[in-house]
Amino acid sequence: MLMILKNDRMKYYQTLDVAHKGDLRPFVNFIGRNIERSLTWYLEAVVPAKYKKKTDKWQILSELAKKTPYSQEYLSLLARRGKIEAVKKERNWYSNFKAIRDYMKGIGRQ
Repeated sequence: MLMILKNDRMKYYQTLDVAHKGDLRPFVNFIGRNIERSLTWYLEAVVPAKYKKKTDKWQILSELAKKTPYSQEYLSLLARRGKIEAVKKERNWYSNFKAIRDYMKGIGRQ
């Protein structure tokens, strides 16, 4: 089941309108991001805490920034651009150390 947040409703309509005019990319990307967020929420709800690694624990970006070389603003930018695995719950972005570590590894390969 795909969940589209109320805050994203206008973006949904905008990308749908663009797709109707022939450019499917924004719509496909929008739906893909929302599917990923929905799956993350579902998995988070069903996987017992005892099976989760400490580095996989979702934390608000302001807390992660204190323990990483990046600021909260930079992590938020990475989350919005899809550069790190992150989910937005209401007004706050959440991610984990694994996502940031994966991002840092990717930078080294460039």
